[in-house]
Amino acid sequence: MNSGILEIAFTLGNTILILCIVYLVYQLAVKTPKRLKVLEEKVYEIENMVREREKNEIQREFRERENRV
Repeated sequence: MNSGILEIAFTLGNTILILCIVYLVYQLAVKTPKRLKVLEEKVYEIENMVREREKNEIQREFRERENRV
């Protein structure tokens, strides 16, 4: 009787462990690339904002120099 319960407990524990591993692999294989894609898009947006700001700054400085002359 006791060994049957232990066998069921071990089987259930192994099943839960396997499900956890499958879930973690799913997270790494499916979710992580999606998150990376979103992060890449955000980085691209920020880079564009920085470029635009630098361009505007240079244009402003150039106009200020022209106005002085």
